[in-house]
Amino acid sequence: MSKTAEIKTKQKIKDYREIYHRLANKGYGIAVKEYENSVRIYMPNISIREIEINTEKYGYEIRITFFACKEDYLLFIDILEIIVQMTNGLLSYEQHKISNIKNFFSDDFIIKNISSDIDLMLLLLREGKEVGLFCPFREFFMGANIFDKFKDYSNNSNHFAEELWNMNQCRLVKKFS
Repeated sequence: MSKTAEIKTKQKIKDYREIYHRLANKGYGIAVKEYENSVRIYMPNISIREIEINTEKYGYEIRITFFACKEDYLLFIDILEIIVQMTNGLLSYEQHKISNIKNFFSDDFIIKNISSDIDLMLLLLREGKEVGLFCPFREFFMGANIFDKFKDYSNNSNHFAEELWNMNQCRLVKKFS
Protein backbone atom coordinates (compact mmCIF):
# COMPACT_ATOMS: atom_id res chain seq x y z
CA MET A 1 0.00 0.00 0.00
CA SER A 2 1.28 3.41 -0.80
CA LYS A 3 0.27 7.04 -0.88
CA THR A 4 0.93 8.80 -4.15
CA ALA A 5 1.57 12.37 -5.19
CA GLU A 6 1.62 13.42 -8.83
CA ILE A 7 3.44 16.38 -10.33
CA LYS A 8 2.12 17.32 -13.75
CA THR A 9 4.69 19.16 -15.80
CA LYS A 10 6.17 19.35 -19.27
CA GLN A 11 9.62 20.12 -17.85
CA LYS A 12 11.72 17.04 -17.24
CA ILE A 13 14.48 16.83 -14.68
CA LYS A 14 17.69 16.44 -16.64
CA ASP A 15 19.84 15.26 -13.75
CA TYR A 16 18.45 13.77 -10.53
CA ARG A 17 21.69 14.73 -8.79
CA GLU A 18 20.21 18.23 -8.52
CA ILE A 19 17.50 16.79 -6.24
CA TYR A 20 20.14 15.03 -4.14
CA HIS A 21 22.18 18.23 -3.91
CA ARG A 22 19.16 20.27 -2.78
CA LEU A 23 18.30 17.65 -0.16
CA ALA A 24 21.89 17.79 1.11
CA ASN A 25 21.58 21.59 1.36
CA LYS A 26 18.54 21.02 3.59
CA GLY A 27 20.69 18.86 5.88
CA TYR A 28 19.73 15.40 4.66
CA GLY A 29 22.15 12.52 4.53
CA ILE A 30 20.59 10.30 1.87
CA ALA A 31 21.23 7.12 -0.05
CA VAL A 32 19.86 6.53 -3.52
CA LYS A 33 18.89 3.50 -5.58
CA GLU A 34 18.55 4.39 -9.27
CA TYR A 35 16.59 2.31 -11.75
CA GLU A 36 15.65 2.89 -15.39
CA ASN A 37 12.52 5.00 -14.80
CA SER A 38 12.58 5.45 -11.05
CA VAL A 39 14.68 6.49 -8.12
CA ARG A 40 14.37 5.46 -4.48
CA ILE A 41 15.68 7.77 -1.79
CA TYR A 42 16.08 7.08 1.93
CA MET A 43 18.12 8.14 4.95
CA PRO A 44 20.49 5.41 6.14
CA ASN A 45 19.94 4.37 9.78
CA ILE A 46 16.81 6.55 9.96
CA SER A 47 14.32 5.61 7.24
CA ILE A 48 11.94 2.73 7.65
CA ARG A 49 10.69 3.03 4.07
CA GLU A 50 12.01 4.53 0.83
CA ILE A 51 10.55 7.42 -1.15
CA GLU A 52 10.09 6.45 -4.78
CA ILE A 53 10.15 8.88 -7.71
CA ASN A 54 8.80 7.54 -11.01
CA THR A 55 8.98 9.27 -14.36
CA GLU A 56 5.57 9.28 -16.06
CA LYS A 57 4.24 10.70 -19.35
CA TYR A 58 2.56 13.56 -17.47
CA GLY A 59 5.55 14.30 -15.20
CA TYR A 60 6.37 12.53 -11.94
CA GLU A 61 4.79 10.22 -9.43
CA ILE A 62 6.24 10.33 -5.92
CA ARG A 63 5.28 7.52 -3.58
CA ILE A 64 5.59 6.96 0.14
CA THR A 65 4.64 3.52 1.36
CA PHE A 66 2.74 2.02 4.27
CA PHE A 67 4.34 2.30 7.70
CA ALA A 68 6.77 5.11 6.91
CA CYS A 69 8.15 6.97 9.91
CA LYS A 70 7.88 10.72 10.54
CA GLU A 71 11.35 11.30 9.12
CA ASP A 72 10.33 9.51 5.91
CA TYR A 73 7.30 11.80 5.62
CA LEU A 74 9.48 14.89 6.10
CA LEU A 75 11.80 13.65 3.35
CA PHE A 76 8.77 12.96 1.11
CA ILE A 77 7.48 16.51 1.64
CA ASP A 78 10.86 18.09 0.89
CA ILE A 79 11.23 15.98 -2.26
CA LEU A 80 7.79 17.15 -3.43
CA GLU A 81 8.75 20.77 -2.79
CA ILE A 82 12.05 20.41 -4.66
CA ILE A 83 10.52 18.74 -7.73
CA VAL A 84 7.70 21.30 -7.92
CA GLN A 85 10.31 24.10 -7.75
CA MET A 86 12.55 22.47 -10.37
CA THR A 87 9.74 21.75 -12.85
CA ASN A 88 7.19 24.46 -12.08
CA GLY A 89 4.76 21.54 -11.88
CA LEU A 90 1.24 21.18 -10.52
CA LEU A 91 1.02 18.94 -7.48
CA SER A 92 -1.85 16.66 -6.53
CA TYR A 93 -2.06 14.09 -3.77
CA GLU A 94 -4.65 11.31 -3.86
CA GLN A 95 -6.80 13.42 -6.26
CA HIS A 96 -6.46 16.67 -4.21
CA LYS A 97 -4.81 19.62 -5.96
CA ILE A 98 -2.17 21.09 -3.64
CA SER A 99 -1.12 24.73 -3.84
CA ASN A 100 0.61 25.04 -0.45
CA ILE A 101 2.72 21.98 0.27
CA LYS A 102 3.65 22.80 3.88
CA ASN A 103 0.04 23.59 4.84
CA PHE A 104 -1.38 20.42 3.31
CA PHE A 105 1.38 18.09 4.53
CA SER A 106 1.30 19.42 8.09
CA ASP A 107 2.37 17.67 11.30
CA ASP A 108 -1.29 16.74 11.75
CA PHE A 109 -1.29 15.07 8.31
CA ILE A 110 1.82 13.06 9.25
CA ILE A 111 0.41 12.00 12.63
CA LYS A 112 -2.94 10.94 11.09
CA ASN A 113 -1.22 8.86 8.42
CA ILE A 114 1.14 7.16 10.86
CA SER A 115 -1.73 6.47 13.27
CA SER A 116 -3.84 5.04 10.45
CA ASP A 117 -0.99 2.75 9.42
CA ILE A 118 -0.53 1.58 13.02
CA ASP A 119 -4.24 0.92 13.41
CA LEU A 120 -4.19 -1.21 10.25
CA MET A 121 -1.03 -3.00 11.40
CA LEU A 122 -2.60 -3.80 14.79
CA LEU A 123 -5.74 -5.07 13.08
CA LEU A 124 -3.72 -7.39 10.84
CA LEU A 125 -1.63 -8.61 13.78
CA ARG A 126 -4.75 -9.20 15.92
CA GLU A 127 -6.08 -11.39 13.12
CA GLY A 128 -2.89 -13.43 13.23
CA LYS A 129 -1.51 -12.14 9.95
CA GLU A 130 2.23 -11.80 9.46
CA VAL A 131 3.20 -8.56 7.75
CA GLY A 132 6.43 -8.12 5.81
CA LEU A 133 7.81 -4.67 5.08
CA PHE A 134 10.53 -4.07 2.52
CA CYS A 135 12.81 -1.59 4.24
CA PRO A 136 15.86 0.08 2.68
CA PHE A 137 18.30 -2.59 3.89
CA ARG A 138 16.21 -5.64 4.61
CA GLU A 139 12.77 -7.13 4.94
CA PHE A 140 11.20 -6.62 8.38
CA PHE A 141 8.50 -9.05 9.52
CA MET A 142 5.87 -8.45 12.16
CA GLY A 143 3.72 -11.23 13.52
CA ALA A 144 2.50 -12.84 16.73
CA ASN A 145 5.68 -12.19 18.75
CA ILE A 146 5.65 -8.47 18.07
CA PHE A 147 1.90 -8.27 18.63
CA ASP A 148 2.26 -9.94 22.04
CA LYS A 149 4.97 -7.47 22.97
CA PHE A 150 3.00 -4.39 21.87
CA LYS A 151 -0.69 -5.25 22.31
CA ASP A 152 -0.84 -3.11 25.47
CA TYR A 153 0.03 -0.01 23.40
CA SER A 154 -3.12 -0.18 21.30
CA ASN A 155 -4.39 3.03 22.94
CA ASN A 156 -1.13 4.90 22.40
CA SER A 157 -0.18 4.62 18.74
CA ASN A 158 2.67 7.17 19.09
CA HIS A 159 4.42 5.01 21.68
CA PHE A 160 3.79 1.90 19.57
CA ALA A 161 5.31 3.64 16.53
CA GLU A 162 8.37 4.78 18.49
CA GLU A 163 8.97 1.29 19.89
CA LEU A 164 8.63 -0.37 16.48
CA TRP A 165 10.95 2.22 14.93
CA ASN A 166 13.52 1.58 17.67
CA MET A 167 13.20 -2.18 17.20
CA ASN A 168 13.69 -1.91 13.45
CA GLN A 169 16.70 0.39 13.85
CA CYS A 170 18.32 -1.93 16.42
CA ARG A 171 17.93 -4.88 14.05
CA LEU A 172 19.44 -2.86 11.20
CA VAL A 173 22.41 -1.82 13.32
CA LYS A 174 23.01 -5.42 14.42
CA LYS A 175 22.74 -6.67 10.85
CA PHE A 176 25.22 -4.16 9.43
CA SER A 177 27.71 -3.72 12.28
